[in-house]
Amino acid sequence: MGRTARERGIEVFGARDGRSAATQGLRLDDMFKIGVDGKISPNLMVLEVPVRAIVIPFPVGAVSQILHQGTVKHLRRFGFVDETNVYLQNPEMFHFSVFHASHHLEEHAVSEVGFREEVSAIRSVTRKFCPIRAVLERVTVTSGGVVVAGWNVERTSLGEPSDLRARLREVLPRAPTKQLVSDAFILHTTLARLVRPPDGTVAETLADAMSRDLTDEFCGLELTLDRAWFVSEHHKLALALKGAVDKLDMPFDCHSSG
Repeated sequence: MGRTARERGIEVFGARDGRSAATQGLRLDDMFKIGVDGKISPNLMVLEVPVRAIVIPFPVGAVSQILHQGTVKHLRRFGFVDETNVYLQNPEMFHFSVFHASHHLEEHAVSEVGFREEVSAIRSVTRKFCPIRAVLERVTVTSGGVVVAGWNVERTSLGEPSDLRARLREVLPRAPTKQLVSDAFILHTTLARLVRPPDGTVAETLADAMSRDLTDEFCGLELTLDRAWFVSEHHKLALALKGAVDKLDMPFDCHSSG
């Protein structure tokens, strides 16, 4: 994920008018607008067909704030200021993307009855699924300027992301064949999006330096993930850009016999 950024730097900084792809085929100028005061704000685009996705939210607690506050601290060290040249993710919406029943690259509209059937199918999976124990392995700054935390599943974990995705695929046969998260084993969280380089920044070395410092700060953080959300995003990247989102809470309800 971070290899291109280490080799070439943060390519999106060198793109004219923000035209380099950043996330899910969306360019920076698709995602953000810059006001006359120079401030960055989300460019919310209404979806005719809402994105329907199963995500795993961070549990309420200290880890979200540790990640958010530590990210802010390191970004400031490198000259990044919120709403000026970086967009920080809302820590209350930190999450792991798991599976899409419909996304903006392959839309699958659904009736009210069809939506209720999807809800029932997803609950049939989550009520039998076990919590996932995850540990943060590294933080990477991608060539698109996305600051991403990558997690591993602990050996003692009863729940596995690949199992969850496989079960969701079975019960949601109309879901897009090509999922936005292509690796069934991966758990990753977006912490921030770098939009413009600070004055005097050497972009070629920035990604490596930031990745190293953030990894040193956060490596080893642990989470127990005990639920999923079934979300309907009414704007593109609504969870990331503070758009309109409906969510249904679906706890993992398995119980260990041991």
